[in-house]
Amino acid sequence: MEKISLAKEEKDTFNWEIPSGLTVNKSIKTPSHVKIYSHEIYASSLYSLYCGISPEVLQFSKDLEDGKIYKFRISNLTENSALGYTDSGQTIFIDLKKEKKDASRFGIQEIDFRVSSEFEAIVREIGGTYHGSVVECYVQGLKGEFFAQIKDASVAYPARVESINKGGYLVDISGVKCFLPGSLAAANKITDFESYLGKTIYVMIDGYVAQKDIFVVSYKKYLNKIMSTKIQELDLTKKYKGCVTGSSPFGLFVEWEDVYTGLIHKTEFEDQIVKGFEPGDEIEFYVKEVKEDNKLTLTFGAPVEKTVKIYELKDRVEDGTIEPMAAIIKFKRKNGCLVEVPEIGVMAMIPQDKVSADLKNSKPGDRIAVLIYEVDPVMGKIFAKSVNV
Repeated sequence: MEKISLAKEEKDTFNWEIPSGLTVNKSIKTPSHVKIYSHEIYASSLYSLYCGISPEVLQFSKDLEDGKIYKFRISNLTENSALGYTDSGQTIFIDLKKEKKDASRFGIQEIDFRVSSEFEAIVREIGGTYHGSVVECYVQGLKGEFFAQIKDASVAYPARVESINKGGYLVDISGVKCFLPGSLAAANKITDFESYLGKTIYVMIDGYVAQKDIFVVSYKKYLNKIMSTKIQELDLTKKYKGCVTGSSPFGLFVEWEDVYTGLIHKTEFEDQIVKGFEPGDEIEFYVKEVKEDNKLTLTFGAPVEKTVKIYELKDRVEDGTIEPMAAIIKFKRKNGCLVEVPEIGVMAMIPQDKVSADLKNSKPGDRIAVLIYEVDPVMGKIFAKSVNV
């Protein structure tokens, strides 16, 4: 239940009308909506006490430049607005309702405005009052960050695809409009431009067009940055489903999971039916091989027995059930030895730092004992160390 006041109401008899003949004290710097009529010697000190700033700062306040960034401290706060003061004593008005709306629209985390908190804002003079925007200041700071990323791209930004324009897309990154060329919007050729609308994808800054004041971003640049890591997530024993993006004299290009792109060689097709596929067609396949430059070769056929064995070998290494095996030295190089492991039918590399002292005088054809300690099934690499049994 709510509390009820039983006190007798008293009629307000105070006359709130400003008596005629009073003049505004213009010697005290105030926002346009604040007027001080007192000309007493303590008027400035009393107003500064109310505002929470020193009389000296108030007396020597300077005008602010339109469009510049200023640091300010919040002194008064309501549900929809805030008042703050710069170090030079100027009052800045913040429209909190607009700030929250802009922050939501730009995907910026809501700003926690509190009394005595300090912020930076872009200030504009409107009707004699200085209006500040913390969100606009953040967006301008983000642009400065983008310029630095052009020289040294190291950050990927989530970008929302808003519309299609000539040659690509217009995307939004936390309030900054950017251009995403169609040639940089996918791992391969785009077959359905409209399917990207409304999506949020990661991009990296690729350039800036001064004539149009717009940043150019690239999804392909982001893919190149993460591809080495993503390659390790592939499973050469798994059947994938992808989308045909085009063809060449060598075969069919396929894209899947919005990241990977590979080639199914023409020799995989009976009677050269590569031309029977159209961009956009769905197709099932396996990853046959990953080359050193991260190019992927695909196949319709199930993984060969060797591939399956390598994955089984990886499981044994990881669960600790692997045991020493006999091996034959095939080649000796400065960086180590290449050995054949007949028991499982694979080749393994013994790095130089894993070669035991008694193997230094060994030669190709010698039999040794090895323990496999690392398996990279995607790249087909197996690492072992020589052991005494």
